[in-house]
Amino acid sequence: MKLYDENIESKVWEEKLNEFLEYIVKGSFPVGIECSSPKVSYKMAQSIIWFLQEVTGIIPCEYELCAECKMIYDSGDMYYYEKNGSHYCSHCIDYAPIALCGVCGYEEVYKRRSYSNKHEMYICKECNKKMRAKNK
Repeated sequence: MKLYDENIESKVWEEKLNEFLEYIVKGSFPVGIECSSPKVSYKMAQSIIWFLQEVTGIIPCEYELCAECKMIYDSGDMYYYEKNGSHYCSHCIDYAPIALCGVCGYEEVYKRRSYSNKHEMYICKECNKKMRAKNK
């Protein structure tokens, strides 16, 4: 059973979820509203939002909290990266510790170990081996 209205546009959901996030993390209220704030960490806020998505169905599942900019984004509207519970929106994708291989586009590679200055991209071990063999 889903309690949210599927006709509400994505940007409206993003705005409302970011407003909710500001409330539970920073205690920021919309103008004219006064009450006490829980002031939780971003990690706890992410858990609360996940619960409201996955367990209750109140919030659509496609909204994620970016690990870098701490903003809610619609993962269906833009390119994003997720690994081990850390999500990065398309604006912060460069901060993710892992990237896809620039040759095959499939293998995940750790950025700090796989950047090729010569090719100006991240390359997985398998593609790197193939490229070296080809150039011999």
